[in-house]
Amino acid sequence: MVCVVRWFARGGALALWLMLFSQQSYAGAWLQTADKSQIIFSGTWTEANRRFDNTGTPRSSGRFTKQEFNTVFERGLSDTLTVIGGINARHQAIPTPTLYADGLRLHAASLAMFAGGRVKLWSGSQSVLSLQGLIQGNGERSFPHSPFKQDAPVEAEIRLLAGHSFNLASIPTFVDLQTAYRWRGGLKTDELRFDATIGIRPVPHLLLMVQAFNSATAIQDRQSGSKRAMQHKVQVSAVYDMNERWALQGGLFSSIKGRETLRERGILVAVWRKL
Repeated sequence: MVCVVRWFARGGALALWLMLFSQQSYAGAWLQTADKSQIIFSGTWTEANRRFDNTGTPRSSGRFTKQEFNTVFERGLSDTLTVIGGINARHQAIPTPTLYADGLRLHAASLAMFAGGRVKLWSGSQSVLSLQGLIQGNGERSFPHSPFKQDAPVEAEIRLLAGHSFNLASIPTFVDLQTAYRWRGGLKTDELRFDATIGIRPVPHLLLMVQAFNSATAIQDRQSGSKRAMQHKVQVSAVYDMNERWALQGGLFSSIKGRETLRERGILVAVWRKL
Protein backbone atom coordinates (compact mmCIF):
# COMPACT_ATOMS: atom_id res chain seq x y z
CA MET A 1 0.00 0.00 0.00
CA VAL A 2 2.85 2.40 0.88
CA CYS A 3 4.49 1.72 -2.50
CA VAL A 4 1.25 2.53 -4.32
CA VAL A 5 0.91 5.82 -2.44
CA ARG A 6 4.52 6.72 -3.23
CA TRP A 7 3.96 5.91 -6.92
CA PHE A 8 0.99 8.24 -7.11
CA ALA A 9 2.83 10.99 -5.23
CA ARG A 10 5.94 10.84 -7.39
CA GLY A 11 4.15 10.27 -10.67
CA GLY A 12 1.46 12.85 -10.01
CA ALA A 13 -1.29 10.76 -8.80
CA LEU A 14 -10.56 13.03 -9.38
CA ALA A 15 -12.33 14.84 -8.74
CA LEU A 16 -14.31 13.80 -11.64
CA TRP A 17 -16.60 16.80 -11.65
CA LEU A 18 -13.21 19.25 -11.41
CA MET A 19 -11.61 17.94 -14.59
CA LEU A 20 -12.37 20.51 -17.31
CA PHE A 21 -9.57 22.92 -18.23
CA SER A 22 -8.73 23.90 -21.80
CA GLN A 23 -8.69 22.64 -25.34
CA GLN A 24 -4.90 22.19 -25.30
CA SER A 25 -4.71 20.60 -21.83
CA TYR A 26 -8.07 18.95 -21.52
CA ALA A 27 -9.32 16.15 -19.28
CA GLY A 28 -12.86 15.97 -20.54
CA ALA A 29 -13.72 14.18 -23.79
CA TRP A 30 -10.31 15.00 -25.31
CA LEU A 31 -7.39 12.66 -24.73
CA GLN A 32 -3.74 13.32 -24.01
CA THR A 33 -1.51 12.82 -27.04
CA ALA A 34 1.04 10.00 -27.00
CA ASP A 35 3.72 10.39 -24.29
CA LYS A 36 2.18 13.65 -22.99
CA SER A 37 1.01 14.01 -19.39
CA GLN A 38 -0.64 16.46 -17.05
CA ILE A 39 -1.22 16.67 -13.33
CA ILE A 40 -3.95 18.63 -11.58
CA PHE A 41 -3.93 19.64 -7.91
CA SER A 42 -7.28 20.97 -6.72
CA GLY A 43 -9.08 21.83 -3.52
CA THR A 44 -12.68 22.70 -2.68
CA TRP A 45 -14.41 24.06 0.37
CA THR A 46 -18.14 23.39 0.64
CA GLU A 47 -20.80 24.40 3.14
CA ALA A 48 -24.55 23.96 3.47
CA ASN A 49 -27.09 25.22 5.99
CA ARG A 50 -30.18 23.98 4.20
CA ARG A 51 -31.33 20.73 2.63
CA PHE A 52 -33.77 20.05 -0.20
CA ASP A 53 -36.56 17.80 1.13
CA ASN A 54 -38.44 15.13 -0.87
CA THR A 55 -40.50 17.86 -2.56
CA GLY A 56 -37.44 19.94 -3.53
CA THR A 57 -38.13 22.61 -0.89
CA PRO A 58 -35.03 23.96 0.94
CA ARG A 59 -35.28 23.54 4.71
CA SER A 60 -32.92 24.28 7.57
CA SER A 61 -30.65 21.34 8.37
CA GLY A 62 -27.78 22.56 10.51
CA ARG A 63 -24.32 23.48 9.25
CA PHE A 64 -22.52 20.99 6.99
CA THR A 65 -18.91 21.58 5.84
CA LYS A 66 -16.60 19.61 3.58
CA GLN A 67 -13.00 20.09 2.47
CA GLU A 68 -11.60 18.06 -0.43
CA PHE A 69 -8.10 17.82 -1.90
CA ASN A 70 -7.57 16.02 -5.20
CA THR A 71 -4.58 15.00 -7.27
CA VAL A 72 -5.26 13.69 -10.78
CA PHE A 73 -2.62 12.38 -13.19
CA GLU A 74 -3.17 11.62 -16.87
CA ARG A 75 -0.79 10.23 -19.46
CA GLY A 76 -1.32 9.41 -23.10
CA LEU A 77 -0.10 5.91 -23.87
CA SER A 78 -1.15 6.53 -27.45
CA ASP A 79 -3.34 9.02 -29.32
CA THR A 80 -6.33 6.76 -28.61
CA LEU A 81 -5.71 5.75 -24.97
CA THR A 82 -5.14 7.90 -21.89
CA VAL A 83 -4.52 6.35 -18.47
CA ILE A 84 -5.77 8.10 -15.34
CA GLY A 85 -4.86 7.84 -11.66
CA GLY A 86 -5.67 9.92 -8.63
CA ILE A 87 -6.06 10.44 -4.91
CA ASN A 88 -8.93 12.16 -3.08
CA ALA A 89 -8.70 13.26 0.56
CA ARG A 90 -11.87 14.48 2.27
CA HIS A 91 -13.00 15.83 5.62
CA GLN A 92 -16.67 16.32 6.52
CA ALA A 93 -18.56 17.72 9.48
CA ILE A 94 -22.21 16.65 9.44
CA PRO A 95 -25.07 17.64 11.79
CA THR A 96 -27.41 14.86 12.88
CA PRO A 97 -31.06 15.14 13.96
CA THR A 98 -30.24 14.13 17.53
CA LEU A 99 -27.37 16.60 17.86
CA TYR A 100 -28.75 19.41 15.71
CA ALA A 101 -30.55 21.12 18.60
CA ASP A 102 -27.21 21.47 20.43
CA GLY A 103 -25.37 22.64 17.32
CA LEU A 104 -23.03 19.65 17.42
CA ARG A 105 -21.63 17.88 14.36
CA LEU A 106 -19.96 14.58 13.57
CA HIS A 107 -16.56 14.62 11.89
CA ALA A 108 -15.07 12.09 9.50
CA ALA A 109 -12.06 11.93 7.19
CA SER A 110 -11.45 9.60 4.25
CA LEU A 111 -8.87 8.80 1.61
CA ALA A 112 -9.73 7.29 -1.78
CA MET A 113 -7.59 6.20 -4.72
CA PHE A 114 -8.81 5.63 -8.26
CA ALA A 115 -7.44 4.46 -11.60
CA GLY A 116 -8.76 3.88 -15.08
CA GLY A 117 -8.55 5.09 -18.64
CA ARG A 118 -10.22 6.98 -21.44
CA VAL A 119 -10.48 5.51 -24.96
CA LYS A 120 -11.19 7.47 -28.13
CA LEU A 121 -14.20 6.07 -29.97
CA TRP A 122 -14.29 8.62 -32.80
CA SER A 123 -12.83 11.99 -33.68
CA GLY A 124 -13.20 14.64 -36.36
CA SER A 125 -11.36 17.86 -37.05
CA GLN A 126 -13.10 19.64 -34.14
CA SER A 127 -15.03 16.90 -32.34
CA VAL A 128 -14.30 13.83 -30.25
CA LEU A 129 -16.28 10.97 -28.70
CA SER A 130 -14.67 8.90 -25.95
CA LEU A 131 -15.43 6.32 -23.28
CA GLN A 132 -13.96 6.42 -19.78
CA GLY A 133 -13.89 3.82 -17.03
CA LEU A 134 -12.72 4.28 -13.43
CA ILE A 135 -12.41 2.03 -10.38
CA GLN A 136 -12.11 3.67 -6.97
CA GLY A 137 -10.89 2.13 -3.73
CA ASN A 138 -12.23 3.83 -0.60
CA GLY A 139 -10.42 3.98 2.72
CA GLU A 140 -12.08 3.85 6.11
CA ARG A 141 -14.63 6.56 6.85
CA SER A 142 -16.89 6.39 9.87
CA PHE A 143 -18.92 8.74 12.05
CA PRO A 144 -18.58 7.54 15.69
CA HIS A 145 -21.82 6.98 17.60
CA SER A 146 -23.96 7.69 14.53
CA PRO A 147 -26.09 5.76 12.03
CA PHE A 148 -24.03 6.95 9.03
CA LYS A 149 -22.50 4.14 7.00
CA GLN A 150 -18.96 4.23 5.66
CA ASP A 151 -18.32 4.06 1.94
CA ALA A 152 -18.21 0.71 0.17
CA PRO A 153 -14.63 -0.58 -0.32
CA VAL A 154 -14.88 -0.32 -4.11
CA GLU A 155 -16.88 1.88 -6.51
CA ALA A 156 -16.83 1.96 -10.32
CA GLU A 157 -17.98 4.34 -13.04
CA ILE A 158 -18.47 4.17 -16.79
CA ARG A 159 -18.73 7.51 -18.64
CA LEU A 160 -19.47 8.54 -22.24
CA LEU A 161 -17.97 11.89 -23.25
CA ALA A 162 -18.48 14.11 -26.30
CA GLY A 163 -16.64 17.34 -27.06
CA HIS A 164 -16.83 19.91 -29.85
CA SER A 165 -14.75 23.06 -30.40
CA PHE A 166 -15.65 25.97 -32.65
CA ASN A 167 -15.40 29.74 -33.03
CA LEU A 168 -18.22 31.92 -31.74
CA ALA A 169 -17.91 35.39 -33.26
CA SER A 170 -14.18 34.66 -33.73
CA ILE A 171 -13.84 33.63 -30.06
CA PRO A 172 -12.50 30.07 -29.45
CA THR A 173 -15.28 28.08 -27.77
CA PHE A 174 -15.90 24.48 -26.77
CA VAL A 175 -18.81 22.38 -25.51
CA ASP A 176 -18.38 19.17 -23.53
CA LEU A 177 -21.22 16.77 -22.63
CA GLN A 178 -20.85 13.73 -20.39
CA THR A 179 -23.18 11.02 -19.08
CA ALA A 180 -22.20 8.36 -16.56
CA TYR A 181 -23.39 5.48 -14.40
CA ARG A 182 -21.69 4.95 -11.04
CA TRP A 183 -21.88 1.69 -9.08
CA ARG A 184 -21.49 2.63 -5.41
CA GLY A 185 -22.00 -0.69 -3.62
CA GLY A 186 -22.96 -1.42 -0.04
CA LEU A 187 -26.07 0.33 1.25
CA LYS A 188 -25.55 3.34 -1.01
CA THR A 189 -27.59 3.52 -4.19
CA ASP A 190 -26.05 3.73 -7.65
CA GLU A 191 -25.99 7.12 -9.40
CA LEU A 192 -26.76 8.50 -12.83
CA ARG A 193 -24.82 11.61 -13.83
CA PHE A 194 -25.00 14.19 -16.61
CA ASP A 195 -22.46 17.01 -16.84
CA ALA A 196 -22.18 19.86 -19.34
CA THR A 197 -19.52 22.53 -19.90
CA ILE A 198 -19.30 25.62 -22.10
CA GLY A 199 -15.91 27.31 -22.28
CA ILE A 200 -14.77 30.43 -24.09
CA ARG A 201 -11.33 31.97 -24.48
CA PRO A 202 -11.82 35.75 -24.94
CA VAL A 203 -8.05 36.36 -24.79
CA PRO A 204 -5.25 33.85 -25.41
CA HIS A 205 -4.30 33.31 -21.76
CA LEU A 206 -7.76 33.29 -20.17
CA LEU A 207 -10.43 30.59 -20.27
CA LEU A 208 -13.92 31.20 -18.83
CA MET A 209 -16.20 28.23 -18.10
CA VAL A 210 -19.77 27.60 -17.04
CA GLN A 211 -20.46 24.03 -15.93
CA ALA A 212 -23.53 22.10 -14.83
CA PHE A 213 -23.21 18.93 -12.73
CA ASN A 214 -26.34 16.82 -12.38
CA SER A 215 -26.78 13.58 -10.44
CA ALA A 216 -29.67 11.32 -9.45
CA THR A 217 -29.85 8.03 -7.59
CA ALA A 218 -30.78 5.16 -9.86
CA ILE A 219 -33.39 3.78 -7.43
CA GLN A 220 -34.96 4.74 -4.12
CA ASP A 221 -32.66 4.94 -1.11
CA ARG A 222 -32.00 1.44 0.22
CA GLN A 223 -31.86 2.58 3.85
CA SER A 224 -34.79 4.98 4.15
CA GLY A 225 -36.98 4.06 1.16
CA SER A 226 -37.32 7.77 0.34
CA LYS A 227 -37.71 9.15 -3.18
CA ARG A 228 -34.80 9.20 -5.57
CA ALA A 229 -32.30 11.89 -4.59
CA MET A 230 -31.36 14.51 -7.20
CA GLN A 231 -28.91 17.40 -7.30
CA HIS A 232 -28.31 20.13 -9.90
CA LYS A 233 -25.16 22.16 -9.36
CA VAL A 234 -23.72 25.09 -11.36
CA GLN A 235 -20.08 26.16 -11.34
CA VAL A 236 -18.40 29.20 -12.89
CA SER A 237 -14.63 29.47 -13.05
CA ALA A 238 -11.71 31.14 -14.77
CA VAL A 239 -8.40 29.60 -15.79
CA TYR A 240 -5.29 31.73 -16.29
CA ASP A 241 -2.35 30.31 -18.27
CA MET A 242 0.80 31.58 -16.56
CA ASN A 243 2.97 29.97 -19.24
CA GLU A 244 2.98 26.91 -21.50
CA ARG A 245 3.18 24.50 -18.55
CA TRP A 246 1.45 26.11 -15.55
CA ALA A 247 -2.10 27.39 -15.10
CA LEU A 248 -4.29 28.49 -12.18
CA GLN A 249 -8.04 28.00 -11.83
CA GLY A 250 -10.51 29.58 -9.41
CA GLY A 251 -14.27 29.32 -9.24
CA LEU A 252 -17.54 29.25 -7.33
CA PHE A 253 -20.27 26.60 -7.31
CA SER A 254 -23.77 26.23 -5.88
CA SER A 255 -26.64 23.75 -5.84
CA ILE A 256 -29.57 25.43 -7.54
CA LYS A 257 -32.10 22.61 -7.27
CA GLY A 258 -32.40 19.20 -5.68
CA ARG A 259 -34.31 16.59 -3.73
CA GLU A 260 -33.19 14.67 -0.64
CA THR A 261 -29.81 16.40 -0.86
CA LEU A 262 -27.93 19.35 0.58
CA ARG A 263 -28.08 22.83 -0.93
CA GLU A 264 -24.33 23.26 -1.25
CA ARG A 265 -22.18 26.23 -2.14
CA GLY A 266 -18.43 26.56 -2.19
CA ILE A 267 -15.18 27.62 -3.81
CA LEU A 268 -12.67 25.82 -6.03
CA VAL A 269 -8.95 26.41 -6.57
CA ALA A 270 -6.69 24.32 -8.81
CA VAL A 271 -3.16 24.24 -10.21
CA TRP A 272 -2.51 22.56 -13.57
CA ARG A 273 0.88 21.34 -14.76
CA LYS A 274 1.69 19.97 -18.22
CA LEU A 275 4.48 17.38 -18.20
